[in-house]
Amino acid sequence: RGFREYGDFARLALCYSVSAEIDPNQPYVWYGLARAEAQLGEKEKAMESLRKAVDHGFKDADKLANDFDLRSLQDEKEFKKILERLKKQT
Repeated sequence: RGFREYGDFARLALCYSVSAEIDPNQPYVWYGLARAEAQLGEKEKAMESLRKAVDHGFKDADKLANDFDLRSLQDEKEFKKILERLKKQT
């Protein structure tokens, strides 16, 4: 959390990447990684991490739609598909 507060998204992404390798079934690890990657401008990686988050059980469409850290992705076609997928699940 400290890395995020200080804007060190590269280290934050590294921590989430390690966590994802340790336990790849945790949706919020993938979601956190997507947020960090989006902040770093790594859109393709962020989209892949978001897909993995949803595949592993992330269900909060409102959080996804309104997450400040993901604002750089919100106009992307793939982001809209992921969001629509979540809305259909609820």
